[in-house]
Amino acid sequence: MRKNKLIFFVNHAAFFVSHRLNLALKAAKDGYEVEILLGKAASNIEEKIALKTLKENNLKYKKLPFKSSEVNLFRNFYALFVAFFYIKKNKPDLIHLISPKAILLGGILARYFRVKGIVLSISGMGYLFTDNENLLNKIYKLIYMFCLSYILKHKNKKVIVQNKDDYRFFFNKFKLNKNEIVRIRGSGVNLDKFNKINVRNKYKQVLFVGRVIKEKGVKEFIESVEMLNKLKKYKFWNYLIVGELNYDKSSKFQKKDIENWKKIKKLKFLGYKRDIHKYYKLSSIICLPSYREGMPKVLLEAAASGRPVITTNTIGCKEAIINYKTGELCRVKDSYSLFNSLSKFMDNKNLREYYGRNGRILARKEFDIKKVSNHLVKIYKNLSS
Repeated sequence: MRKNKLIFFVNHAAFFVSHRLNLALKAAKDGYEVEILLGKAASNIEEKIALKTLKENNLKYKKLPFKSSEVNLFRNFYALFVAFFYIKKNKPDLIHLISPKAILLGGILARYFRVKGIVLSISGMGYLFTDNENLLNKIYKLIYMFCLSYILKHKNKKVIVQNKDDYRFFFNKFKLNKNEIVRIRGSGVNLDKFNKINVRNKYKQVLFVGRVIKEKGVKEFIESVEMLNKLKKYKFWNYLIVGELNYDKSSKFQKKDIENWKKIKKLKFLGYKRDIHKYYKLSSIICLPSYREGMPKVLLEAAASGRPVITTNTIGCKEAIINYKTGELCRVKDSYSLFNSLSKFMDNKNLREYYGRNGRILARKEFDIKKVSNHLVKIYKNLSS
């Protein structure tokens, strides 16, 4: 009996491994023939590790000549051309589209080839939806929305969103039926990695985890660190930034900016780290002052680690915590608001532990990667039946 063929179409290998590897392995275990279409890497370090992981898990993949954040019509059409012949040859029963560019390219092909079922994972809306003041971006956004309208006319689809704002947007904008859209809070967390981390700790360290790009709120975090450094009562506190420094995206910082920031006392840039759970363990506060997210994995992992969270009152971030129970919200693009939140947490060890315990309860209830993968495989079966 022929296996149902499932193709994942995603921006690049590193994102797939960090967010969807468990799902691919679960689908393969449940009888699907799994293959992956990947865009070009945004980080060579992350890419090398991710491709090695795919090979170790015997997952087939093909790389396509597109970059998720690049607006290059020739390159995108060439990627569409290559993907066209790949899908024509392999005849998938299901395509799972992940990340904005993959949704655009793969969605058009899925409709053209009348693929039996498609899944669209909306894990944030991308940089076009965080830089609203850029006129060119507004034009690209209109084109993108037009293409989405075409893609979402597919008769057998499931749209997966990660937060209530995106649910309302897609449900209303594209006139979806309730059985065509579902909210799943993130891609899940392997809770086993974080079970041994004690909620109670003596570490005086604030941890920022994320790519060093503008929309993650790096600049605001650093400005708040400079304010904290001026106060003697925080002289024993340290601040870590763990994330790729050379991420290939238009919103990355200039090298000179990063070199200047490296001179700030008690602030350390550690770059990309694979064993991120070790850094949660060595920290007392997790901070992500992002401008917009789908459902940030770092905040789900922070909850699983039993660490209190400070994040921004924006789409995605505000739903990753329970305000005043697992963490607190500060204003977007406001370093002074972030400074106030950080100082509050740094002053109150009992508050940190209270939020941490509640975060762990939330993670066990909502963020278990096994539950998320089981839910998604059930969606595959419904679409392919």
